[in-house]
Amino acid sequence: EPEPEPEPGTEPTTYPDWSQPSGAHDAYNTGDIVNYNGTLYISLIDGNTWSPDAYPAGWQVYEGA
Repeated sequence: EPEPEPEPGTEPTTYPDWSQPSGAHDAYNTGDIVNYNGTLYISLIDGNTWSPDAYPAGWQVYEGA
């Protein structure tokens, strides 16, 4: 049996996977949320081009709203 379609507005919010920015034009900014290896992180700084592993001080685990 196919799964029923979720009601509009009830599907879980998904966040983009972290990807290495190539420069300032696609760097992450304060408040940006990404999925990094299955964990959500929120950027604490503007112009963030580092992964949570490379620069942990620039990210905080995001627990959801």
